Amino acid sequence: MNASLKRLLTGTALLAGLLTAIFSAGCASPPPVNGNLSDQPALSNWHLTELYGDPVKTRPVPTLSLYASEGGKNVGNTGINSFSFEFVETDGKLKAGPITTTKMASSPEMTETEGVFLAALEEMTSWRIGPGTLEIISHQGVIAKFSKNPPLPPGTTASR
Repeated sequence: MNASLKRLLTGTALLAGLLTAIFSAGCASPPPVNGNLSDQPALSNWHLTELYGDPVKTRPVPTLSLYASEGGKNVGNTGINSFSFEFVETDGKLKAGPITTTKMASSPEMTETEGVFLAALEEMTSWRIGPGTLEIISHQGVIAKFSKNPPLPPGTTASR
């Protein structure tokens, strides 16, 4: 795991400060790559494959279902907890509203992945869809990648 990823996990105080800065600074965010949210279909059952440039190795992997309309509930699972949030769109700019999660415990690795994943959702300013892929984008660039196909268990390969 790279050093920048570990810095994101320094605690809830850092996360709270980051979120406060993002939402209170009034930073302009680019419009969603694929147009206005209200023009998009539901994007359901995506499986997280990469987070801040690192492959996701924990199992089960986090999942995400986007219901791309203002005020629509977006849902998923971090691999530990279920979560939901609503999009807030202003002048074509995308933000994730407050994220609500259940409060289950798990292994340190799963808990670490969960914290970084939820932070990435909070940073999201737009998204991009490709053939079988979904990318979450922030001011840093692509911060999370998803696939429509569930990942294989670690140490296995696809058979043809």
